[in-house]
Amino acid sequence: MNGRLLALAWALAAGEASACSYIVQTQLSFEGSSAALDRSQVIKLAQWLDRSYANFSMYTRASIEVGASDAVPHRAKALAEQRAANAARALRILLKTELPITTVARGHRSPLNGLGDSNDFASLQLYPDVEGLKLPDCNPVPIPGFKPCQRIIQITLAFADGSAELDRAQLNRLAEWVDRADAMYAIYESAGVEAGATVKVPGRTSEDAMRLARMRADNTTHALKGLFPVPIGVEQFAHSYRERKDAGLVVNDFAAIQLYPNLKTSKLPGCNPGRPDGLER
Repeated sequence: MNGRLLALAWALAAGEASACSYIVQTQLSFEGSSAALDRSQVIKLAQWLDRSYANFSMYTRASIEVGASDAVPHRAKALAEQRAANAARALRILLKTELPITTVARGHRSPLNGLGDSNDFASLQLYPDVEGLKLPDCNPVPIPGFKPCQRIIQITLAFADGSAELDRAQLNRLAEWVDRADAMYAIYESAGVEAGATVKVPGRTSEDAMRLARMRADNTTHALKGLFPVPIGVEQFAHSYRERKDAGLVVNDFAAIQLYPNLKTSKLPGCNPGRPDGLER
């Protein structure tokens, strides 16, 4: 899992944007039993915050998710908690204003997860002040780095409550969709995977829902890369939702996959911003 700046996250389901939120995120890696942030990590964090404030001048809160690995579970948990405390302390020092910071620390027996990513990390997120900044609805939002007009090929997969794995039916559907997409356009620039998970389940917190959403995003990305005929870059977004269905009765336990055709190579005409090209079903 590489550190990245996520300036915009689309929450997509059933073929159209039902909601959206803004999240700025980066990730730090830890070696062995280290819990302290070294000089390079502090510099990376400071540079990320400079870029974050250049994108959005005000934030309402921050969150930090931390992992640590050790064959002994209680040692892994204790190390993760140390890393979380140190990351939160560094973030508080570097922030321009005081923000509430929530932390989640998780211990792992293995240094790698099922997708081969390191379990020794700290993932930091900032949430822009949407109301204070009077940010517009994002479908799409013309911010730096995002194209104002782009063709999109999209499909949405629904998940049963609590499930993060793609079953055989989902994999078959995704494979058929990839085949149709590959026949439709010769070259794709990149892909995006957006996953959601519901909070309103007895005993589940917003942090639990966010972890479930991230697992869905990871598993869907892994499946997409395995099925796609050529290597492709995939940007991931994850969200937690308070209700299982939104006001439009769209289920919020999902993974939406988008492919972005290379307009120049394919010599495609102008497009209608934010409107999928079909292939939803």
